[in-house]
Formats: sequence, structure tokens, C-alpha cells
Amino acid sequence: MDYMKNLMWCALAILSSCGLAQPEIPGFNAAQWSLDKNGCEGLRQEAASNLFEHKDLLLGYSQNDIKYFLGKPDEQELYNRSQTFFHYYISGHTECESDENSPVIVQIRFNALNSSNEVYFTNYQPEYQ
Repeated sequence: MDYMKNLMWCALAILSSCGLAQPEIPGFNAAQWSLDKNGCEGLRQEAASNLFEHKDLLLGYSQNDIKYFLGKPDEQELYNRSQTFFHYYISGHTECESDENSPVIVQIRFNALNSSNEVYFTNYQPEYQ
């Protein structure tokens, strides 16, 4: 009986120590980013340059890890060979009141093994100071 009790405590300790991995991007406010659905509030525009500069730090994470960090994607695309794309609008989404003709989007591609392997920005012009 003590053996089973010890085994359960060990299992509980192992499971409780497992948490979602979090990307660490210096100075990036992930909570603010995730609150700006479709980029309509302009909060993502403020954070975009930081994310662009450190986009490689988002590589190697699962879809759940990225959702936990950046929030639910504005759009999700299933592609061939079991690839998935997450789309996060920085600005220009059709639901926003905007005069932009070309939406600015960050896209994260996941391979068939559910690992982020590419992060790229569409129509983004980084402002270098």
C-alpha cells in the first residue's frame, strides 16, 4: 500500500513540474499582444518591431505553446503535408476600421511534428532608428 502511495506522489510531483514552455522575448508584452484581437486596437503595432527583431526565439515551440504565449491566432490555416499556419494581424484586418489596403500579418508555420519552424511578416516595414 505504501508503494502505491509513494508512486502516486512521485507521479503528481512530475506532472506538477511540467508546464508549458514559454518563449522569452526581451521587452515583449505578450499579454498586451493577445488582448489586441485582429490588431484593431493598435497595441500589436507597438510590439511588432520587438517581435520582428526576436522572431527566431519563437522557433521550436508547439502550437499550444504559441497559443499560450501570443493568444489564439486570428486565423489558422491547414496546409498540405500536415503543416499549419497561425496568422496574427498587426493591422489592416477587415474587421478593423482602417484605411490600409494591405494587412500587416505575422505568420508562424508549424511542421508535421507540431514544431514552429518559420516566422515571417507580410507587408511589414520595420522602423529602424
